[in-house]
This record gives sequence, C-alpha cells and structure tokens, in this order.
Amino acid sequence: MKSLNYRISNKEFKWAFSSTKVKFLEKKLLSQSQIDSLMGSENRAQFLKQISDTRYGIYIEGSNLDIEKLYSSEIAELKSILPQLIPEKDRTLDFLFIRQDIGLLKNIYKLFMRGSEFNHILSRINFLNQEALKSGFEKKEFSNLLGLEKILNNAVNNELPSIDKELDKYYFSVLKNIIKKNSKYIQKIIRWEIDFYNIKMILRYFLYEIEGMAGRKNLDFMDGGLISVDFLNRAIEEDIEFFIANMPLEYKKIVSGAWENYKAGNNFVSLDIGFYNLLISHVKEAKFYLLRVETVVAYILALLRELMLVRRAFMLANNEIQEQNIREQTYAS
Repeated sequence: MKSLNYRISNKEFKWAFSSTKVKFLEKKLLSQSQIDSLMGSENRAQFLKQISDTRYGIYIEGSNLDIEKLYSSEIAELKSILPQLIPEKDRTLDFLFIRQDIGLLKNIYKLFMRGSEFNHILSRINFLNQEALKSGFEKKEFSNLLGLEKILNNAVNNELPSIDKELDKYYFSVLKNIIKKNSKYIQKIIRWEIDFYNIKMILRYFLYEIEGMAGRKNLDFMDGGLISVDFLNRAIEEDIEFFIANMPLEYKKIVSGAWENYKAGNNFVSLDIGFYNLLISHVKEAKFYLLRVETVVAYILALLRELMLVRRAFMLANNEIQEQNIREQTYAS
C-alpha cells in the first residue's frame, strides 16, 4: 500500500497555531448573561459589582474604574498579539480598527473646532497615524492618513458642510472595497455593519417624525447592505410598520424590540445588543474557515463589540450620557 506523505507547510502551521490561540481567547469573552447584567446596571455601584466578577475586574481600583484605561489596555493587548493571530499581512483587518478611529476622529474634530484640548482622545487612535493627525490639526494641513487627507483639509478650512457624513462615506468605502476581495463570511459581516448604520438612521427619522421634529426625507443612506437604498427610501414614504415588516428576517426581532424601547424614551442599547448577538451567532460559522483569516475576524469583531457595550453600560450606569446623546452615538464607540 502506498503511503501518503503530506507535509504541512509553514503557512499552514502558523494558521493552525492561530486557530488554537483564537479558540483560547474566545473562552475569555463575556457570556450573554454577563452582558445583559452589565447593561441592566441601574447605578455605578451595581455596575462595579457586576463587572468585578468578570475578567475586567482587574481594572477596578478601590471603588473606581477607569473605563478608558480598560478600553485602551484591551486594544493594546489585542494589537500586541495580532502578529500571532495573522501569519501574513491581510488588509481585511483594516475595517475592524478604522471603525473605532473614525468615531474618535469625529470627536477630535469637534473639540478642535471649539478650541478645546483633544490629546486624551487622540491617544486612543489605534489605526491612523497619531503624529500625522496631531501635526495636521496644528498646521491645518494633513498628510499620510490613508486617503483621509482631503476630507480633513477641507474640514479644518471650513470647506466641508458635514465632516461626519464624509468620514462615514470614507469608512464605508473601505468596507465595500473589502467586500470585493473576501469570502461570503466576511461579506455578510460587512453588509450587517452597513445595514445597522442605515437602520439607526431611519429609526431616528421615524422617532423624530412622531415627536414632530422630522426633517428632510432624502436621507444619505449607505449602499452595499442587505437592505437596498431603494427600499429604505420607500420606507420613509410609508411608515415604521412597513419598514419592519419587509426587512430581512434576521433583523426583524432586533429592530422591533429596539423600536419599542427607543419609542418609550430609552435608547439604542437594545439595538446594539441585538447586533452584538447577531455577530456572536455568526462567530460559530468561522469554524468552517480553518487556517484562514475568518476565524480571527470573528473573534476581533466580538471583542470590539464587547468593549463598546462595556463602555456604554459604564456610561449609562454613571449617567454620563444623556438619552439624546445616546441616540446620536451611531459610531462614536
């Protein structure tokens, strides 16, 4: 009988190590019950009690928790192990980190325009070049920022009506470029990301319509999601019931629950949690993509979403975000 002589390549060995490492890291993620408990905290003391029983308890000092230290330390740890998780350079990960930076950049720009100090936020930038940003705001001339130069130059020189919208367009252009080059697994995650951006926009519109504050109907939806822009524009002409009834099945329960909470004067936290749960359910499919970047993307997405929810729960428990501000916090995580 002829023996099979299969030699494992160095690349395959590295990806096998990566998959093993990811499985270990996934076990450290918070459970759904832990997330629910944190999000349900009614005050600071209750939040600290809940989080002390998780891996984030190490960040509690006395009766205080530095949420920014927690966030920045976790991101720094993630970045430090990336070389172990990604054996070869892969631009797929760009969208995972630039999403965070875009939200921070919006806040930095607002502080800059008010003449306020913003180094505490600049220090949390992870993907973009911090020094290039700092120099750009000082000189009102930007360079070496991965295609953001024109947007920022126009913004600081008062030649741009809305930097938020332009930054969103930039981010989604990155997403759509990644869609063209990746598996259906990655494509689905990115299409969800686009859809939830649009869903938040249209839910705000319907709520403001109820409150008598709705503005123009030609909202700037992003294309590329599972929900078409044509359908979104038609939904505005109809009503919220039409929108929910005709959206993809996987969104219906999430969006209908979020709408009831939002309408009752609460916030978009339930929509964020629903999106988080959807991502987690999709993580399991990554096992079909052994020795590839999908397993790493699934883990990092779950971790970034977890960190966002932990910070949101902390701020809610400390009453540091007004309801209206929460409603507007689409990407400033």
